[in-house]
Amino acid sequence: MQTCEIIPTSIIALLRRKTGLHIRTSDRKNILTAIHARMKKCGIRDIDAYLHLMEKDGEQGAAELRELQSQLAVGETYFFRDKGQFLLLETRILPEIIQRHALDKRIGILSAGCSIGAEPYSIAMLLHRLLPDGGEWKVKITGIDINEEALAHARRAIYDEWAMRSIPEPFKREFFLKREDGWHLPGAIIEMAAFQRTDISRESLPDYRNGLYDFDLILCRNLFIYYHSDKVREMAANLAKALVEGGYLMTGHGELLGGELPSFTPRSYPESVIYQKILKVPWETRTETLPVQFIPLSPNPPAVNNAVIRPNDHPPVTHDMPGTLSGGAPSLLKEGRNREAAAAASIALAADPDNAALFMVMGEAQANLGAFDSAQAALGKAASLDIHSPRPHWILAHIEEALGNMAGAIGHYEKALYRDPSFIPAYLELAPVHENGGDFARAAKTREAALNLLKSMPAEKRIEPYEQVTAGELALIVEKMAG
Repeated sequence: MQTCEIIPTSIIALLRRKTGLHIRTSDRKNILTAIHARMKKCGIRDIDAYLHLMEKDGEQGAAELRELQSQLAVGETYFFRDKGQFLLLETRILPEIIQRHALDKRIGILSAGCSIGAEPYSIAMLLHRLLPDGGEWKVKITGIDINEEALAHARRAIYDEWAMRSIPEPFKREFFLKREDGWHLPGAIIEMAAFQRTDISRESLPDYRNGLYDFDLILCRNLFIYYHSDKVREMAANLAKALVEGGYLMTGHGELLGGELPSFTPRSYPESVIYQKILKVPWETRTETLPVQFIPLSPNPPAVNNAVIRPNDHPPVTHDMPGTLSGGAPSLLKEGRNREAAAAASIALAADPDNAALFMVMGEAQANLGAFDSAQAALGKAASLDIHSPRPHWILAHIEEALGNMAGAIGHYEKALYRDPSFIPAYLELAPVHENGGDFARAAKTREAALNLLKSMPAEKRIEPYEQVTAGELALIVEKMAG
């Protein structure tokens, strides 16, 4: 069989055109392994012949593309992956959903890219504990994936030590039985989840025939990183159609940064950002009540624009623009008017080219617009002009996460903390990066450092950017994540 050490550009172009997959440099070794495995399975010795097979019209070519795609999107998974996000689900999101359905006692949850089932079963265990009278509730947790082997594993519900490495001990004792072939889940938890092969990058939602509709919560974590930004926007819009009004979409950290999400409002919590489907009728006019006090992140960003905003591109300055240009740019950014904020900052920088704060506004606005190259340039300039501020590296870390470069994200979080060792957000956001990379010791150490800092602060102090949460309240949250 002919092998190669680089992926032919023709295959990269085909995968992007027909699947929307984004081939990152860090993925190429795994992709080559998958291609060679599929060539061997198909009895094809020449890579050009394999390309020809995938290019074929009809079911034969489409089937092989699906097979290769299913191998490429196999991600690592384990129970209760990302303690912060599961704490947010346990303490805020799921209780709200339960209260919302106190009368009809029906809950629907979708785990997209569920792999071997650790995520949907983790949700099932949480609900088993949270539901006040579980036997009276109809809970539908659906796990979907494109890999049939992973789905078969999920249905067996037998797991090795590696999948169990992050599960809290109380959950392990309550829900698992250790046998010779691994850890077994009980029937009561298994019956709460169902699994099916569905490709959300190709198949339209809602899908009433297969029960993929009216979900209260959709988890789609660490799946968008495999796709190009235009495909990510399409997939997010597709998932929104399967959510009820006011339902939630939870993604991996930074996966939707810079995306155009007209169907969602981002909600920011110390544990994570989560996206709520926009309500056509405000909750305050309905009979249901919401117990959660939301901490808003920002309004929805405008359409993505990958071009650098130049002085000639800005909208005309009117008397309606708040304050001076330099003062107005931060206000515009805070209001979520990212394009106008970038334009105002650009104009003001012409008169004040060494203003670090203006470069910071420019960088944040461009990041929100998805213009990551321009954002990185502006934030780099801000960092060089203000050598003490942690914020440029903090936002640069977000961008690296959105690009799937976790090593780069770690580097920028560490630079932010070098500049300001008391900058709490960097600790809280660095910890899950370590955790999701399997470095639980460093994640625990990072959270411990944050906790020690919070306990040293006045309990009533407000912590930027979580202005509605005090140091004392945040310390309790971090203690739960650490536990």
